[in-house]
Amino acid sequence: VGEVVQRFFHRFIPSVLTILAVVAYLFYLNGILTLTTLVIAPLMGALISWFGDRLLLRSRLNQESMSDLSSLLTEAFAGISLTRAFAAEEYEIRRFSAMAENNRLARFQTEQVKAIQDPVVGFLYAMSVLGVFWVGGWQISEGNLTGSQFLGFIAGVAMLIDPIVHITNNYSELKQGEASVERIFELLDTRSQVRELPGARPMPPIQGWVEFEQVSFAYKPDQPVLKRISFQVAPGEIVALVGSSGAGKSTLVNLIPRFYDPQEGCIRIDGIDIRTVTLKSLRRQIGIVPQEITLFSGTIASNIAYGQEDFDLEAVRQAARVANIDSFIESLPDGYATRVGERGVTLSGGQRQRLAIARALLLNPKILILDEATSALDNESEALVQEALQRLMQRCTVFVIAHRLSTVRSAHRIFVLEQGQLLEEGNHRELLSKGGRYAQFHWRQFQ
Repeated sequence: VGEVVQRFFHRFIPSVLTILAVVAYLFYLNGILTLTTLVIAPLMGALISWFGDRLLLRSRLNQESMSDLSSLLTEAFAGISLTRAFAAEEYEIRRFSAMAENNRLARFQTEQVKAIQDPVVGFLYAMSVLGVFWVGGWQISEGNLTGSQFLGFIAGVAMLIDPIVHITNNYSELKQGEASVERIFELLDTRSQVRELPGARPMPPIQGWVEFEQVSFAYKPDQPVLKRISFQVAPGEIVALVGSSGAGKSTLVNLIPRFYDPQEGCIRIDGIDIRTVTLKSLRRQIGIVPQEITLFSGTIASNIAYGQEDFDLEAVRQAARVANIDSFIESLPDGYATRVGERGVTLSGGQRQRLAIARALLLNPKILILDEATSALDNESEALVQEALQRLMQRCTVFVIAHRLSTVRSAHRIFVLEQGQLLEEGNHRELLSKGGRYAQFHWRQFQ
């Protein structure tokens, strides 16, 4: 797009102005010859436009194939360890070769249209010049034009060659650039489905009351994920969400920071409908530890204090102590200034998850969401995290998603979700005594 804009102002516009000036000069010299020169211009313009439409179509395919190829390369490099583990090098090479060939064919078709356009437009221009010579010779024989006048006119016609070539080529590049611009504005015009209401006010400091009232949600209209969920959670309460995969556990907690809005029902925090407050003021008071941990290639301290340019190192240390990772960080040669590498490759899975917990704790949240936060921890690390959670119990509301029931036994309440519905509710002992769905999960894991 940058190249197209540069050429548009440096070549296309000057070429158009040059043609207008030269044509005006040619009309001044001889109107009949000028009309002869321009008689083929409409056909030439129609052909250039037709070729431009073909180029736009080919360029769209070319851009899409290049995007697919880039995505494949990103996946291949990110998953190189898995590729080696499965001895799939040849498979990846074949995938890349096939997609690269598709990209080559798409680019070839684009260049093919341009290659056909140039000689066709050149032939029409040559026919126009031939007509000028024929009409000019006839006017000279009739005594209406002198030889010097005709040579001056031909010199003017010659001045049109470069501008016409530039316009033809630049128009082709403009159509190619249009395909890029379409993709850019398609992204820029995308709007989040979650929007702040006009006049949304900042969320005041929250205590941690969470209320779901008849909440229903679906990613697709005909496939509900949550069905009329209602519950209330008090500040400082630890709530565990249990259920089979696809039951709606992650979706439920993602509604709290308004990553999505429910189609029906209302979600309140401290009695305030979360749709009436600004997103930033809401999310800055909610700590989240996702299942897939994302670390950046900075220092350990900057990763814990993510999103804060000027952070208090002592506050970072305190968050790390609560997350039971301070001693590990201090054992590193550079301590909190140790660089973690791209995506945290220098750390183990358990260490990355405890860093993510420390990152969430640094916000001093009143609501903490742990989405499978102990999935990559060994027994010792899990015990450390459980100890950290016990420290948090008195100062924030915690939502825990876990498939391993050993991590949820100490929760104040356990919600059992099944096919988007709240099937059971109670603490560990109560649910076991009921002999329902939770008891079945427990029996399968601890039989």
